[in-house]
Amino acid sequence: MSVNVVVPPLGTTVDTLTLIAWYKQEGDFVQKDEPLFVVETDKATLDVESPASGILQKVSATAGDSVNALSRIAVILAEGESLTEAKPTLLVEKPVATPIQAPKPAPALEQRKLSLPRRIFISPRAKRLAETSQLAWQTIVGTGPEGAVVERDVRAALSKPQSAVTPITLTTETDATELVALQARLRQMGVTVSYDDLLLLILVRALREHPKMNASLEGNTVTHWEAVHIGMTLEVEEDLRLVVLRDADQKGLKALAQETNALKRNAEAGNISPDQSQGATFAITNLGTFGIDAFTPVIPLPACPLLGVGRIKQENAGDKATQRHNMWISLSFDPRLVRGVLGVRFLQCVAEYIETPTLALI
Repeated sequence: MSVNVVVPPLGTTVDTLTLIAWYKQEGDFVQKDEPLFVVETDKATLDVESPASGILQKVSATAGDSVNALSRIAVILAEGESLTEAKPTLLVEKPVATPIQAPKPAPALEQRKLSLPRRIFISPRAKRLAETSQLAWQTIVGTGPEGAVVERDVRAALSKPQSAVTPITLTTETDATELVALQARLRQMGVTVSYDDLLLLILVRALREHPKMNASLEGNTVTHWEAVHIGMTLEVEEDLRLVVLRDADQKGLKALAQETNALKRNAEAGNISPDQSQGATFAITNLGTFGIDAFTPVIPLPACPLLGVGRIKQENAGDKATQRHNMWISLSFDPRLVRGVLGVRFLQCVAEYIETPTLALI
């Protein structure tokens, strides 16, 4: 049975709100209680959660529209239900609007002990002042209700020297035993690949499942890319430089290995042109070869998400049959570019592919 998506009442004095954005598009599957859209009042920006699970349809309001409290702005259909088959929509339990704040991780994510970035909310007046002044308000500590950034916080920040947005970094430990075994099996079969090559293939697969992670931020402009251009950090003339592997999603494992080997040879010879360092839509830095266990990756400019990879460490065990290999991975991103939950799910996806790398070969 279909369910109405309605604008929540936010008190007796608030009749009209502004729809800021949808987190889902018409035709997407939505999960009950996940953030569905954002509304703005004169006091704060608020997330509204989905009242049911199903397919989002009949979206009647777009970003920037004024919407009335308790008005219907979309419908959620049960899976397999069509618009023609849908029975009259019912207004179920009252939707809940919550301040934009750090969501609780799912149980599977809690087991990995991922650190979640906080979600920030800001009053409309403060936001307008910050954007007019080109101030990165996401870094401001709010003093308003429930930690909201209000106008006085923005004015106080403007009176201080400005600094860049600080990334939020997610870190987790993953079991790389199967990754080590897969590389050994491939080498026995005459396929010469490095861990970097396997990690590139894993990134491509993870980006296919989470295309919103394939994005960059320049100034205040966020761009989501169809082409996957992965930047790799290589040592060039005693320095680390980002070298871009273009259209990585169009290449198989052997092609990735051949191209990365060519890039590494050029880097060793100092033959990397400025053009080869531009245009990354995602980046990876592997410092495992330097003996580094874990680190906070530095986001390249223009900003795009960056995966940091530490060395693979073998656990001490009594016999070879029970020996395990562990590896730390970290994901850095600009909070203006990637929502915290999306970053968590993406890192979880990468970790799962590392633990079962043969799935990336399919």
